[in-house]
Amino acid sequence: MIGNNFYKKSLLFILSLLIFNSCKKESLLFNDDFHTNTNHWDTISTDALYTKLEEGNLLMKADLKNVLNYSLLSLPISDRNITYTTLLQINSFYDPKGVAGLILYADDRKYPENYLLFGINAENEVVISYESKREGKSQIYFKQKTQKYKKKEKNSFSIVTDKSSIQFLLNGKILTTISKNKELGSYFGYMVINSNISVSSLQIKSH
Repeated sequence: MIGNNFYKKSLLFILSLLIFNSCKKESLLFNDDFHTNTNHWDTISTDALYTKLEEGNLLMKADLKNVLNYSLLSLPISDRNITYTTLLQINSFYDPKGVAGLILYADDRKYPENYLLFGINAENEVVISYESKREGKSQIYFKQKTQKYKKKEKNSFSIVTDKSSIQFLLNGKILTTISKNKELGSYFGYMVINSNISVSSLQIKSH
């Protein structure tokens, strides 16, 4: 009897591990190391405004007043459990109102009017906000300096989502969690305002 009980407990333990590991399994939905433009990022090339791929980096710059440089793609998966992770470095700001970072759930590729911003401003504050051109709809969720941000270095910006919430992490540390807006779109990518950045990787996984 002791042998049978031991066998049953061992079998249950193994089955539990298999179930646990299957629940943890992630599927890679999108990956870019920016060595080639296979994902068709929009590119621009002037001295003051550019988006280009160079030596395994997506480079973006905008130092014109009131000009936003977007580079966005579409991934229609807003209702799924998703993890976005990108390595991004803010190289410089050209104006005290400069902002740069990751755009999520934008409503249009060329001219987004509503989106989530996860980035850094010229004061080296981490900014997490909902940006909207509709009056009274914009909202700041997080805006403060933190030692988690490494100035002039590559930082890991991540978000982890489920059907109802979005969690924001910087270099693996949780900053805040917000409720998911039902009006969110399906475009994602990067934005620079009076700043320039380099991005070395982007991965999107389902979990």
